[in-house]
Amino acid sequence: MKKMVAACVLWAACGQAPTPVMQAFDHYEAIRASMADDQFETVVQHAVALAPLAGQVAGEEAQAAASRLASATTINRARVEFISLSSQLVPRFLEAKLDDVHGFMCALKDGRTAVWVQRSAAIQNPYFGHAWPDCGEEIPQP
Repeated sequence: MKKMVAACVLWAACGQAPTPVMQAFDHYEAIRASMADDQFETVVQHAVALAPLAGQVAGEEAQAAASRLASATTINRARVEFISLSSQLVPRFLEAKLDDVHGFMCALKDGRTAVWVQRSAAIQNPYFGHAWPDCGEEIPQP
């Protein structure tokens, strides 16, 4: 919650009213950072707040994905749902060209490629957490 308040203060300090994309990113980033640190405690809370914003930003599929994430009861289930959510939101976040937001991708064991965005340029993989924190490569920006 402190990170969310800090982000809102940051947007205001920059003279920008937080848009739905910015607000969605703040919740998304809180979820991603928690999972990268193998923490689950605040994931559901942020996913509940993210769901309506995800709908505004990327449509019904994104909102449904956030709602499924909000229903997760384990970090492993949350990571599975985060793949779907990220596939919907990451393109929107990158299109918005949010300051200091970096996109990454990582191959999964099942052959799929998972994507995510984060505030830091140093890879902090939410899908593998501490087991493989630096798995991934930055998505080239046009």
